[in-house]
Amino acid sequence: MKPARIISLIVIVVIGIAVGRFAFEKYYYEEPEKSFSEAFEALKSNNKEEAKKYIDYNAFRSDAGSEEVYEALMTDFEYTLDSIVRDESDRKSATAHVTVSNRDFKKIYGEFVVKAYQKAINNTYAEDPLSDDELKVELDALLLEMLETSDTDPVIAELEFKMNRTERIWHIEVSENDIDLIFGRIMTARRNAEIILGDMSSEALATIETAYKEELNDSVTMIRNSAHFIVDDVWNNCLRHIISCIDAGTDAEGREYDLSEGMAQLDVLRTELIRFHINISSLDGEEYSSIRSAWNSYMNEFESLYTEIVEADPEPEDYDYEPDTAALISAMQLFSDLAYGQPGS
Repeated sequence: MKPARIISLIVIVVIGIAVGRFAFEKYYYEEPEKSFSEAFEALKSNNKEEAKKYIDYNAFRSDAGSEEVYEALMTDFEYTLDSIVRDESDRKSATAHVTVSNRDFKKIYGEFVVKAYQKAINNTYAEDPLSDDELKVELDALLLEMLETSDTDPVIAELEFKMNRTERIWHIEVSENDIDLIFGRIMTARRNAEIILGDMSSEALATIETAYKEELNDSVTMIRNSAHFIVDDVWNNCLRHIISCIDAGTDAEGREYDLSEGMAQLDVLRTELIRFHINISSLDGEEYSSIRSAWNSYMNEFESLYTEIVEADPEPEDYDYEPDTAALISAMQLFSDLAYGQPGS
């Protein structure tokens, strides 16, 4: 046999093996696009057994609450598989580029925390208070109602998912950040919240009750603590730096500033404001009417500015957005003046 003929046969055999391998892969292994679609459709429909084939389902579901809460979180979830890029070196790994969207549950959960805190305080002082388990049932029902009925602008994000071929299908790696964005940032809201559902223990309620009674036993101190909090903690140490960063790209002292961290800090402070709000609102008597009125004005201005900033979602040195803080500063100053004008100055 001539050498040229031998080489031709070898080439044909090699090509045949390669074509056969790829034909076998296509027939035997599920395509990554199919695995991804099957996985996410299973997540949307809460098909546990199907989802478990493709992702770590227990990790995905660990923070999503009851079946009813999970279904509420996924009602408006949508995704678009933009592309999948396969690693041609081994054909066993790939990266999925996906756009996801859902309602902004971070905002809804923030509103829920306010109502949940009020319920917990009211229950503490009720003549016939609910048990911890009964209170949790009520709070779960409240959360579910708000998740099902509240409407917000969508949170849209572009994500990348690593995929690895295992047996005949592709396994999808889902990070905590991916889960947070799939669930409309509700995990972020829970991390920032100071009240954690499902942990309403007797000790936790006792701590709330003790702090509440101590402040109400000394109304003047409580009022001044409230003034100190909104001036120093909220304004001086957080909000003025956020405003400065939006305007100039630095904090109010001209230093480098992380705007996203500042907003996370403001979320925590906003939760703490609830406690002061409940305390001020609980002051009885005509002598406190101006204090209550000034505080309500401040809270209205704070919530208005907070909502405005969150909805604007500005960047550092954002020349298209100029938050107006004049009304907030005026209300803050009025309350502070009244607080330190109380008897006992």
